[in-house]
Amino acid sequence: QQTSNNPVVRENADIVVLNATDVNGLAGTQQLRLINQYQLDVTQVADADSLQATTSVIDASGGHKANTRKLLGQIYGQHFTTTNPYALAYPDADFIVLIGSDHAHTRAQNEEEPGDRGGNMVL
Repeated sequence: QQTSNNPVVRENADIVVLNATDVNGLAGTQQLRLINQYQLDVTQVADADSLQATTSVIDASGGHKANTRKLLGQIYGQHFTTTNPYALAYPDADFIVLIGSDHAHTRAQNEEEPGDRGGNMVL
C-alpha cells in the first residue's frame, strides 16, 4: 500500500461494514464493492445492532485518514459521526460503515452486474 500513488490506498484504513437492514448479505456485497472498485481494506462484515434508514459512517480514525473519509462520503453520503458504540467490538477499525435501507437496493443491482468494475458507482 505504501508504494501506491492512490492516497486512499496509502492510508490503509481499516474498514468494517455492518448491515443495518433486513436484507441478507448486504454487508458482504458492500465489502466486495469497496475492495474491487475502490481498493479499500474492508477487514470485517457483520450485522449492526439495530436497523437504520440512512447509511452512516463512524469515523474512528482520529482525523488521520482524510482521503478515505472523503471517498466514503462520496460513496455513502456525508452522514458521519465520531460516536462509536462499536469501539469494543472493533477496536482497530478506522471507519465503521453502517449500511442503511437507503443502500439496500445496491445488492440486487450488484447481483445483476457482477462484473462491473469500471468504476461506475452503482447506488
